Amino acid sequence: MKRCPMCDRTYDDSQAFCVNDGATLESDASAPAYDPMKTIVATPPPQSQSAPLPPPPGYGSGDLPGGQPPSSWQSPPVPQGGSAWGASMPPASVGAPYGAPPQTQQNGLAIASLVCGVLSLLCFFGVTSIPAIVLGFIAMSKIKADPARYGGKGLAIAGIATGSLSLLLVILYILFIIIVAATR
Repeated sequence: MKRCPMCDRTYDDSQAFCVNDGATLESDASAPAYDPMKTIVATPPPQSQSAPLPPPPGYGSGDLPGGQPPSSWQSPPVPQGGSAWGASMPPASVGAPYGAPPQTQQNGLAIASLVCGVLSLLCFFGVTSIPAIVLGFIAMSKIKADPARYGGKGLAIAGIATGSLSLLLVILYILFIIIVAATR
């Protein structure tokens, strides 16, 4: 026979845990009088031995133990401070973890400026250099006016630089052609 050290209920030797409180069962003859490693746990209120335990909710049924269906579930009320955690905390920013800066939107003009600048260096040789410079300066003005909304300052600078380099190379090539034609 085994005995529960918490509720003193007895069980046969095939069981290892008490069905009332989940405590590990001990043998009656070998029960130690004092165990310094034992955790102190408050004893549950006594239950009648004849009353059966309520059946657990079915697996995957979604019902609460009280029998409430998920449609009756309610979210907790939000306090006056604007945060569900209390009035002392600031409201969380949407889409960003707590303490992280808000995400900025990439400026499409800055990306277009960079693409035009790279294309002017690689294959169009100056045709897209002027649009790269113009789009880059427009993007920079928008970024300076509203930095919280627009991003891509580095892209705009790179677009202006590649467009300017391409335009400079085209101007130098035209001057070279003019000088060579004048010396013949």
